[in-house]
Amino acid sequence: MKPHVLVFVLLCTLFNCQDAKNPIVHPQDMAIGMINDMNTDMTSNMTTDMLIETIPDMTVIEIDQTAQCQDVCHQLLNCAQSDCMVIDQDRFLQECQSRCESSTVFRRISLGLDQCSDILSFSEQQLGSHAELWSCSTSQMEYPACAVFARNYSRCLTERCQISDMQVSQVITLAYQHYCNEQGQLGMLNPDQLALAINDQSNCESGLIDQLLDERTQTNAQGMPGDLVDFCNNGPINPFTTCMMACERLSPCIPTDSPYASIRNQSRCQELCLAHSDPSPMTWQCLSELYLNDCASIGSCY
Repeated sequence: MKPHVLVFVLLCTLFNCQDAKNPIVHPQDMAIGMINDMNTDMTSNMTTDMLIETIPDMTVIEIDQTAQCQDVCHQLLNCAQSDCMVIDQDRFLQECQSRCESSTVFRRISLGLDQCSDILSFSEQQLGSHAELWSCSTSQMEYPACAVFARNYSRCLTERCQISDMQVSQVITLAYQHYCNEQGQLGMLNPDQLALAINDQSNCESGLIDQLLDERTQTNAQGMPGDLVDFCNNGPINPFTTCMMACERLSPCIPTDSPYASIRNQSRCQELCLAHSDPSPMTWQCLSELYLNDCASIGSCY
């Protein structure tokens, strides 16, 4: 069986085509559909109203933050002892208690988490992974094929749109690599098959790549512009520095159980800011000017 047919059959199996054994859709069209599904998952329907609804309400009066933080930190210690190596338990609890009592965000979000993986991931981000206190890794699984796909998709997109800023190109690469790794880990796609569609040998002017990018960078026959038309015609929607600072403030405030938890990842958040018109430039500028960890003020930017 030829590789491109194998790609199609396996992808049909993944995405529940009507008949994976007897495909009636051209494999090139299937690859386009797969990438478009990826683009939709990453960006569409992420309206500002829906996003802001996921930010915890920070106006609730605190009842007993010391007791709450004791619960949070002992829960974290129990998780860390199960999945990580805790060297100095007393200092670990002191560091956690201090951070918790000084941060409404840390306290409120931690109290809402019940899975050790989520607790460890969020706490490691907030507390830092201090080598003298604990050693723990909750990082996302990395698929080499995802790096291949993302690198070349970014290469072709930036060539098409004449984007010469290497920082922007790197953000696009990392954003798609993160998404590919995430979906691969969830079993939603096969990274090896995806890399067969776009790889280091891909010609950015090939029919497949052209069709993939046309969907996103041009206006279709029905007059609907692709999601990257403005980006491709005019360059980044917002300055790179604005996006970097805004995402440093927004990403940690998105709860881990939010439908938009993916933009807790800095590259995913920055790609949204650089390449898409919603949220508006005014929103990103406002976010970039907030104090770090000031989740309570995020709503004022929308």
